[in-house]
Amino acid sequence: MITGEDAIAIGLSGPSLRGSGVAWDIRKSRPYAAYADMDFDVPLGENGDTYDRYLVRIEEMRQSRRIIQQAIDNLPDGPVNAKVPRLIKPPVGDYYHSIEGPKGEIGCYLVSDGTQQPWRMRVRRPAL
Repeated sequence: MITGEDAIAIGLSGPSLRGSGVAWDIRKSRPYAAYADMDFDVPLGENGDTYDRYLVRIEEMRQSRRIIQQAIDNLPDGPVNAKVPRLIKPPVGDYYHSIEGPKGEIGCYLVSDGTQQPWRMRVRRPAL
């Protein structure tokens, strides 16, 4: 069993963290993309054991279906084409952005000097 305090102390994220009863989901706390417009619940465990983490993952699959259904229902009629430039030049500075992945938080740190290639880039993936 992993308590909520221990889960935070060892750096758990995603379903493992929520299975310990900690209500932290990046899609709710810092919404990105269309997550601010979606209605979904963040499942939490009560005991912090393996069974709770399993139940959280199962409920997250149900919530993912709910999100997908809302996205499909909100699609506009007709073709949807995005005009994306062939080259995206990052602005000068340090940037960090994280998203919710299936196993936890995925973070990307970028340092740019204004050229086409970032000077430094690191991706932090969840450990569990």
